[in-house]
Amino acid sequence: MSERKINDRSFLLKAEKREKALNEGSLIRGKSRVNMVLDKEINRFIVMCVEQYASFAEKSSREVFRDLDENGVIKELSDDYEDMHGMSADAINEYIGKRLSEGTK
Repeated sequence: MSERKINDRSFLLKAEKREKALNEGSLIRGKSRVNMVLDKEINRFIVMCVEQYASFAEKSSREVFRDLDENGVIKELSDDYEDMHGMSADAINEYIGKRLSEGTK
């Protein structure tokens, strides 16, 4: 077996172990499995918001994420997940547009 194949295999095994540990909750100290699942849901929600607004504003996702992060909107989306995840895409786009036009907190 070539050194390249051994290194690739080793990398894949380490990645599989990290993924398994993450799924079991053993990588994040002090967080329950419920919190980890919620964190994943919040992250998916944030990604959806970024992608949705990028399409709406005809900008790149990278640019939208940077703008949202610089203006504290990513933290707001995370902190207010329980209230916001049921909102329509139009309402979220309106909220994000309003927050970006207001500028940094």
